[in-house]
Amino acid sequence: AGSGKTLISMSRMLEALETGEVDKIVIFTNPTKARGSEQLGFYSGDRNAKLLQNSIGAILISKLGSITALEEMIALETLVIMPMSDIRGYEVPETAYLYISEPQNATADLLQLAIQRASGGPIIIEGDPFTQLDHWSYGGESNGMLKAIEVFKGFDGFAHIHLPVIYRSKI
Repeated sequence: AGSGKTLISMSRMLEALETGEVDKIVIFTNPTKARGSEQLGFYSGDRNAKLLQNSIGAILISKLGSITALEEMIALETLVIMPMSDIRGYEVPETAYLYISEPQNATADLLQLAIQRASGGPIIIEGDPFTQLDHWSYGGESNGMLKAIEVFKGFDGFAHIHLPVIYRSKI
């Protein structure tokens, strides 16, 4: 937490959107509650409203600067946010950036399904499989992010970057 993973990822995707490299950013998220936290209960609204009331909403608002900027991107369809529970059958266009948020909270099977949705455009899989696991079931061999690193290591076009320094705060 605080190493700049999301900031770097969002900056790259927004740059690609601005320069026309892609025409859309598609975000897959598995809205797992933070380890040790309590469920808030029912969220009102449609799928987007519910997702924006979760961690991905807070992440995007902090990186884009406001809920207004985020809602505008969604309205213009330059940003699509989908829970991983709804991705089966969805195809991410080749002209879109696929961003898989917090995949340390996904099983290997679920992350494989997410990656298979891509049609050839760029993909960023961003998370921390060591210190930000939010449920015991995502640990060890079943961790999707660690499995993806293992499977794709050595493939042309794949890179794994570890950011060990926390910049947000000395605490």
